[in-house]
Amino acid sequence: MKRVLVPLSIVLILISCSKNNGNSAEFYFRFKANGIQKEYLITGAYFYNERQCVLSGAADSAAVNSITVDLESTVKIKADTTYIEKQALQTRNYPKFYIRLRDNSAGYNYCSWVTIAAGADIYDCTVTLLELDANHVKGRLTGKVSNETETAFITITDGEFNLKRIR
Repeated sequence: MKRVLVPLSIVLILISCSKNNGNSAEFYFRFKANGIQKEYLITGAYFYNERQCVLSGAADSAAVNSITVDLESTVKIKADTTYIEKQALQTRNYPKFYIRLRDNSAGYNYCSWVTIAAGADIYDCTVTLLELDANHVKGRLTGKVSNETETAFITITDGEFNLKRIR
C-alpha cells in the first residue's frame, strides 16, 4: 500500500474549513503535552478511503499550534479498534500511523517518526477509535514525539478527541 502524505496546505484548509462556531465544544482535540493541557477546537477528520485518514486539530486558523494523526491500515479503519505503532514496517521505512505536532512553529517541528540514516526512529504511540460514523470520529491518543534532531521530546498523554468528519 502506498503512503499518501498530506501537504501542509491541505491540512490547514481542512482544519480551517471545520472551525468550531464558538457556540459549543462539540468538536475538540484535547491532550497534555509534557503535562501542559492543550485544547484545539478547530478540527477535522479526512478519510482518503476506508484504510487511510488524517485526524487533526488546531488552536487557531493559522494552525501554528496543531496536531495531526496520519493513520493507515491494511484493513478498513473502524470503531472499537486500537492502533499501536512501535516500529517501522519491514517492507517500508514508515509506520502504520504517526503523530505530527506543531508547537509555536511554522512547520511540524515534532513527529513520532524521525528519519535517520539507518531508516527511521519510531516512538511508541497509541490511538484508539471509539466512535466512527459519517459525521464524526471520537477516540483517545497517547504517544511521544521528537524534534528532527531528536534532542527535544514531547510526551502526549490524556489525549481525547471528537472530530468533525469532513470526508
